[in-house]
Amino acid sequence: MTLRLQTLCGIAVLLACVGCSASIPTLPDVVTGNWGSYRFSVQATATAVDFNLTCAGVHASEPLRPGADGRFELTGVLRNSQGPETPVTVRGSMDGDTISVKVISMQGSTPDTARYDAVRDIPRGTLGAYCPQ
Repeated sequence: MTLRLQTLCGIAVLLACVGCSASIPTLPDVVTGNWGSYRFSVQATATAVDFNLTCAGVHASEPLRPGADGRFELTGVLRNSQGPETPVTVRGSMDGDTISVKVISMQGSTPDTARYDAVRDIPRGTLGAYCPQ
């Protein structure tokens, strides 16, 4: 009887451990998809990421690879109709269906930073946007 009880307890502990480990969410090595919000969107493929801003865009020629904590950093090129291409750093994080990014441009001695948030599978809204040429 004691051996049977020990076996049942061992199975119960094993099942509890398997259940706990299955509930921990993990991010894939490369994340792909579309995220959107008002005047901002992200398109991530297996080879590149495009961040579409109100009157500009950032292209990163590398995939989106968040770490175990959901954070990522990419190097990209900012393109707009008002000036030359500018190298930028994009730092961000993923939390569920939300992606948050910070675009950092080093023009001059002080970094210029813009922050954006978007939600997976939501189209980008551009109502009322005016971009001078």
